[in-house]
Amino acid sequence: MKMKEKKNNETSKRSSRYNPNRNSYITEDGRYAYVVWDGESKCNITHYIETGKGGVTEEILILLDEDDHQMDLQERYGSENADYGFLNRQLHHIEDSEKFAIDPIGNIEDKQADLFTVLFTEEVVPNKLMPQLLEIMDNLTDAQRDLIYDHLGAMKQLEEIRQDEIAATGKQVTQQAVSNRWKKIITVSAKSLTLLFLRNERLKQRNK
Repeated sequence: MKMKEKKNNETSKRSSRYNPNRNSYITEDGRYAYVVWDGESKCNITHYIETGKGGVTEEILILLDEDDHQMDLQERYGSENADYGFLNRQLHHIEDSEKFAIDPIGNIEDKQADLFTVLFTEEVVPNKLMPQLLEIMDNLTDAQRDLIYDHLGAMKQLEEIRQDEIAATGKQVTQQAVSNRWKKIITVSAKSLTLLFLRNERLKQRNK
């Protein structure tokens, strides 16, 4: 008899806690599941990531779980510190741009540094992973490339990237949308991204 799939809240190595409002979780059999909306079939589809397939390692699942943990923390922090006055002004502007002509987003200072300044402030050290990364990048969309630059290059959290995207486009972007975009990249290029992530983690620990 096939065991009914459940969200696993007891995994010893996971840093996140069960969140019923999140569409990503670790199943009882150790797979990572995330739900995305499929525009063609007009329904939610659950994708699975598991060790041993497509170059996925245990480090990949730990990385995904850590991203979930960070997203939960950012969501809680954002809820506790939300500027509801700003959100109301933004909503009024969207609903009636004639009566509320001033777009509050337009008054936000652009704190996004030039990408090349962020990435190349020090002498560039040749990266042995560059050939694999260039091949991966060729197969990604512009939005996916930008996400890699921001998350792994500028070392921004996904929530910070989401806020930057809202400020730049004036459109609402959910945390789940950014998280799913990142997980899609990992699914496609799991092995090489794991090596890059671990290399960055070692560099961060070395520079502390």
